[in-house]
Amino acid sequence: MKIRKISSDSTFKKQGQTNNPISQLLFSLNPRFTFENFVVGPGNKLAYAAAQAVAKGKNPYYNPLFLYASVGLGKSHLAMAICNAKAKFSQNHKILSISAEIFLEELMSSIKKKDTSFFKERYRNNCDILFIDDVHFFAKKEFTQLELRRTIDYLISRGKQIIFTSLYPPEHIKDMGEDLKSRLGSGLVVQIDPLDYETRKKILIAKARAKNGLIPEDVIDFVAKSEISNVRCLEGILNNLFARAELMNSPIDLTMAREEVCKVVTQRERKGYITIDSIKECVSDFFKIKVEALASKSRKKEISLPRQIAMYLCRKYTEKSLEEIAEAF
Repeated sequence: MKIRKISSDSTFKKQGQTNNPISQLLFSLNPRFTFENFVVGPGNKLAYAAAQAVAKGKNPYYNPLFLYASVGLGKSHLAMAICNAKAKFSQNHKILSISAEIFLEELMSSIKKKDTSFFKERYRNNCDILFIDDVHFFAKKEFTQLELRRTIDYLISRGKQIIFTSLYPPEHIKDMGEDLKSRLGSGLVVQIDPLDYETRKKILIAKARAKNGLIPEDVIDFVAKSEISNVRCLEGILNNLFARAELMNSPIDLTMAREEVCKVVTQRERKGYITIDSIKECVSDFFKIKVEALASKSRKKEISLPRQIAMYLCRKYTEKSLEEIAEAF
């Protein structure tokens, strides 16, 4: 299979070095990120369905596809899965998968050389599928935003697929022009919610199997209940457990799991990690009501308003899913 792919980390070659420098840029998509190994749960099932629809080219209105979520929830995984699927289904797709930082660096490089022809050829004429990761990185970069806006217009008008990922929805990206925000949100915008307990458990089991490792069920359950939604953190805990078991020649147990989870939780607490309970206490203290009242069935304004505020704060400042927040109230 001959698939034309474009590098995400190659720098521009000097003009005259080759007759067709762009076609010689090679990029190997990361084969680890596929739909088959993506664990689907309540918080990401819509994003998963949207990504599959884009990969199959079912709906031209899903363009651009904009996925946003907190760190480590799988938005880049889904975007890369689309690219991998497209590469598998077609021999002719020219796929460009890059970070926002690389886009900026290559634009600045072309400007310094006073020749943007390579840049435009790379991102417009020689691109069927463009995936830019962490597009919020363009905040406060007005000239880069202008060039991205032009690139979006060019690709969309020619039926090329664009995929963006971000920590925030388009309308909440600060210091970004309204015209660019409108283009980012002109297709399908999908949020990925924090992982619930069951999804965290499925991910841990899948990751353990992928490593051909055995972990006791009580350890899996304990780690899944630790409220850590970042998949990279969960995988890091598993890696440490396997390494410690091998190096110390001892079985993985709850004591070992508690120590590894404690490391992650302690790091988050140092960064000002906020919990549902701490939000409840803060809100109840501000409104001079009992903490228990927030979880009561009372519909009195003096209770319902603080409850709504507390739930909003939990949604914004914790990694809890909507279902878990509802259960807490």
